[in-house]
Amino acid sequence: MKELYTETSQYRNWRFSKAKLRETRDKNHILAVERVKKKVLEESTLQKQILDKSSPAYSEQTESVDSPRLIPSEIEYLTLEDELALCNFYETRIPLMASRFPKEVIENKFTDKVKATAITFVKRFYLRNTVMDYHPKEIIVTCLFLAAKVEHSFVAIEEFTKVVKLSKETIFELELVVSRSLRYEYSSDPKEKVNELYKMLDEIENIINSHVEITIDQAKEIDARLHKCKNPEKNPNSAISKKRRREKEELEEIDRRKKKKLDDEYQKDISKIFD
Repeated sequence: MKELYTETSQYRNWRFSKAKLRETRDKNHILAVERVKKKVLEESTLQKQILDKSSPAYSEQTESVDSPRLIPSEIEYLTLEDELALCNFYETRIPLMASRFPKEVIENKFTDKVKATAITFVKRFYLRNTVMDYHPKEIIVTCLFLAAKVEHSFVAIEEFTKVVKLSKETIFELELVVSRSLRYEYSSDPKEKVNELYKMLDEIENIINSHVEITIDQAKEIDARLHKCKNPEKNPNSAISKKRRREKEELEEIDRRKKKKLDDEYQKDISKIFD
């Protein structure tokens, strides 16, 4: 049995000592804050340029910008402890969210194994990502949807959109983001060791019970600070997002013109052959 477990992706890639887990989280958080700070500074600069009617950015802006005014010096970024607290709060909301589905789905689809797998996916996702990019309230929905499929308890996307305030397009898009972060390694325990699963569930329950519970008010307070330090690049209505779209469209137009030119030249060459 031990040899079987050591061959799994869980053993190879998702098994950490407490020290290594802390090191991984610290490194990810530091890099995330540095990256988001750069995006915030860029967004703030673009916002100022758009307000200045004499700047090139103003003349290029054809869409209205709908994002909070950012003053980089006034932004308080979340600490790693803030991120962990918010993630833990939303992880404990997975069983509550599952309980809002129809009785048939709860009894036949959302087993303890599915919910435990969803929690595992959330924890793994935030080892490589930050709440400043992806809010946990959307990730827990995506992870539950994905966990149900992985554990052969598929629940149609339409059932999710009836219960949660997310479009199916958003869930599908985030499903790909989560899958990439998981390296497409969905197995959270050896399939042959069913009894070990329930031991794992008991351990998860003990871990959850040993944590100081995060209250709704505490979660809201962290969430309020998160709103001010979110990565503006993830907001489709921000100045930086609209700039990126314009740049992409310009590159696509350049590519289209190149292809058209090559096609026209080819047609001319063909015409010469038959002239």
